[in-house]
Amino acid sequence: MLKPYKGQLGVSAELYFSPEQLKQRHVQSGKIKFYDANGLYGTVVVDVINSRVK
Repeated sequence: MLKPYKGQLGVSAELYFSPEQLKQRHVQSGKIKFYDANGLYGTVVVDVINSRVK
């Protein structure tokens, strides 16, 4: 159960990518969705960029 603290919610996410994906600048994009008893609570959009690739 996630509990807010001072209006914020701490979340940790671990992401795995293949070596081929890491050779690209735009590695991956996706969404993390949070649900409560009433349905969708919120959505976080994640774009993973490899800034070392030109």
